[in-house]
Amino acid sequence: RLPTELAVLIPGVVTTGSIAFNGQGAQDVGGSGGDQVVTVGIHGSKGDSSKITQNGVATNMNLGNWNLITPNIGGAQEVSVNTSGISAESTEGGVQMNIIPREGGNVFKGMFFGSFSSDGMASNNLTDDLRARGLTAINSVKKVVDVNPGLGGPLKKDRLWFYGTYRFNEADNWASGTGADPNWNNPKSFVNPYSNLANLAPVSNDGTWNEGQVRLTWQATSKNKLAFSEIAERQCKCPSYNSATRSPGINNRWGKPHHSETLDWSSPLTSRVLVE
Repeated sequence: RLPTELAVLIPGVVTTGSIAFNGQGAQDVGGSGGDQVVTVGIHGSKGDSSKITQNGVATNMNLGNWNLITPNIGGAQEVSVNTSGISAESTEGGVQMNIIPREGGNVFKGMFFGSFSSDGMASNNLTDDLRARGLTAINSVKKVVDVNPGLGGPLKKDRLWFYGTYRFNEADNWASGTGADPNWNNPKSFVNPYSNLANLAPVSNDGTWNEGQVRLTWQATSKNKLAFSEIAERQCKCPSYNSATRSPGINNRWGKPHHSETLDWSSPLTSRVLVE
C-alpha cells in the first residue's frame, strides 16, 4: 500500500535504493517495512530519476528525489505508473508515479483497510548451523499495525463533494545481533551485553506514520471545476538504524506535522484544448 511497492509489481521495475531505517532493506514484504523511503528503476534507469506526484504535484520537497511526504493510498482513485515514453512535462526519464485523488460523489461511500502482525506470526529461519556461528537472533517483525478508513460523498448534489481519509501505520522490527545493556542507567556498573546476547532481548527499530487528508471538489460551472486538498502528516522512526554494527539508533522525527495544500482548476475550453 505504498506507491513504490505497487510499481515493483510491474515486470522490470525494481527497487534501487532505500534509506533503510528499519534494517529490512528496500523491498517491502507484506507491509513489514512500514513507511519506507524507496526509489525505483527499470531497465537500468537511475533511482534518483524516479518521482512520486499527487495529482501532478511533487512530494519530494527538499530531499532530492527521496519522498518526504508519503502518499496515502486510501485517498487514491488511481495510481498511474509510467516506465517509458515519459511526457515532456517531467524533469526526469525514470519511473514516474502519479496518485490521482478521490473526489467523492453524489452517493456517500466509505472504505476501510486494516492489518496486524506480530513476531509470533513470523517464520524463523535461524538454524543450528547459524547458532554455531554465533548468530543468536534474526531480523524479524516485532509488530505491524495498519489502519486506513476513508469516506466521501456530496455536500451539495451535482455541485460540491468531499472525500477524507486517515492512515495510521506502525512497523517495528527486531534487529539481530543486538541487545540492551541491563545496566544502561547505572554509571557505576558496566557489563558487556554482547558477551551474553543469547539471554538478552534484541533492540528494535520502530516506525510510526500518521496521515490525514481531505479534498473538496466544486463543479462551479459546466466547464469549470475547482478542488482543494489539505494533507497533514507526521512520521517518527524512533529509533532507527539499530544493527549489529551500529548502536545506538537515531530518532528521526519528521513533521510537526508536515502540511501540503493544493488548489487545482480544470476547464475544457474546446473539444481540443484542456486547461489545468
